[in-house]
Amino acid sequence: MKVFTRRFCAAAASAALVFSQLGMTAWADDNKQDNSTENIAEKTDTADDKVTTDDAVTDDETVTDYETGDVNGDSNINVTDIALVASHIKGIKALDKSGAKAADIDEDDNINVTDISMIAAHIKGIKSIGWEKTLEKMSDADIKNEPQNYTKLADVFAAKDKVSVNWDAADGAMGYAVTCIAGGNERDADTISVRTAKLLPDNVGDAQKVTFRIKPYRIVNTETQTAVRTYLDGMECDVYIKPEGVTSDISFEVSVDKIKAHWEAAKGADCYDVYLSANGSEKLLGRSEDTSCEFECSPSTGYTVKVVSVKKLTIDGKETELKSETEKTGSVTSRPVYEKAKNKLDQIGWDIRAAYNWSTTLIDTNTGLNVDGSSGMEWYADYGFDNNRGNCYVDAACLCEMALMMGYDAHLVSGFYKNDKGDWVDHAWVEIDNYAGTDQTFIMDPYFRVKTGRSGFELQYGDPGSWDYDYYGEYYKHRMN
Repeated sequence: MKVFTRRFCAAAASAALVFSQLGMTAWADDNKQDNSTENIAEKTDTADDKVTTDDAVTDDETVTDYETGDVNGDSNINVTDIALVASHIKGIKALDKSGAKAADIDEDDNINVTDISMIAAHIKGIKSIGWEKTLEKMSDADIKNEPQNYTKLADVFAAKDKVSVNWDAADGAMGYAVTCIAGGNERDADTISVRTAKLLPDNVGDAQKVTFRIKPYRIVNTETQTAVRTYLDGMECDVYIKPEGVTSDISFEVSVDKIKAHWEAAKGADCYDVYLSANGSEKLLGRSEDTSCEFECSPSTGYTVKVVSVKKLTIDGKETELKSETEKTGSVTSRPVYEKAKNKLDQIGWDIRAAYNWSTTLIDTNTGLNVDGSSGMEWYADYGFDNNRGNCYVDAACLCEMALMMGYDAHLVSGFYKNDKGDWVDHAWVEIDNYAGTDQTFIMDPYFRVKTGRSGFELQYGDPGSWDYDYYGEYYKHRMN
């Protein structure tokens, strides 16, 4: 009578677990055992049940030649055989001599987890037991440890993070080894899968070219070696690295009729192709040999600049260009052009203080002028430039147009201030955002100087001695542009 204990059942369950885990792995190397079996001992039950069996092993036991892997001799190799070997290794139930002989898959006179792995691989169809015995036989002298010749494959052009090659199957090849030469150093490819090899960006480094050497091989037996590689003629492929794209933001210098774009250099780039878009149409602006470009602009027009990195190289005596796979874009709006403001600045100088001072010299009059902003900034400004006279709206509009022409983020404000009697008074002044790069809003009020004799240049709301502007818009405040 045979009594199978809980410990034996646990060993069987553990073997089944090994079997299922192995199904998710492949034999990458003939001499490496599957790690999923290393801790089989820890996975079995530790109950103290005693083994009771009428199959005790004796010294004079007859040995039956079972098929290798068929531990119980039932003419099937399956998970039951794995469970029996696991139980034997744990000392739960020893195999008889016939079973032990069949369980020593690698014939090293030891029964261990390597044998379990080899049985599981056989069951899963990963690698048959005894596969090496069916290999072609070859003389030791005919073994080739490296390919003797390499066939050149077509060049590949790739971004640094996409360095890989593909190749067609080589006749008779059972597998492939692949090495990569980058920056003068040769190393194994990082991944090889289904005739595709890759090298990771960290291993590409600053190399401008990576050479892949594909080495097909067969596995054979010789007089002195089992399952040894012999290499066939190989393949070689050069992968040229594309330049990286520009990563920095594009900055702009804006003048009256021109815009200049700037960016930081990209790795591997020799020059840059610059594209310009305006009003829904894109064109090649040109090639920049440095990190800037300049173009003429129309007034108050939005532009988008696109920069593509370019690398120049010579391959087999032929000039070639590689372009980055990524591009950088930046947008900018040109300045408005107010001809009368431009003419005045040409006379007095392109300076904000000069523009403010001139705006305070207009003769103060309300004749024929409204004081509610309804005529619009350009009408008020034209009146002032043409007549050298006006009210607060005219003074502020002239200053605002000149400030805009000089590139300031200026706004004509229609609003109110509170006089000494506490009454709200119609008024206009200029706000300039991010004045002098301070990220703050300053006010310029030419009419404040006209009425008080004090400077209204570079004021901020609440400054001592300035007017009580309705800067929160509690009563009324509106930017006219």
